[in-house]
Amino acid sequence: KISYECNWVNGKQEGKEILYYDESGKIESECNWVQGKQEGKEIRYFNGSGKIKSECNWVNGKQEGKEIWCYEKSGKIECECNWVNG
Repeated sequence: KISYECNWVNGKQEGKEILYYDESGKIESECNWVQGKQEGKEIRYFNGSGKIKSECNWVNGKQEGKEIWCYEKSGKIECECNWVNG
């Protein structure tokens, strides 16, 4: 089974990255890369349910803005924090 998908352009990661749970083949996380730096929303999922585990945002390779972690059963927010310049 595929466990990891990504693209490389001129030696730098570029575009969508998908990481899979090996045992189930379900998506573990998704994010985006621009010229070798993480950019945009990153989403992580729980293995059993596929529900969102956490979400955060990246700007120019650094975490920026709100990050949330959720409970698996209810999907409600467990904790929330704010990142400034990584």
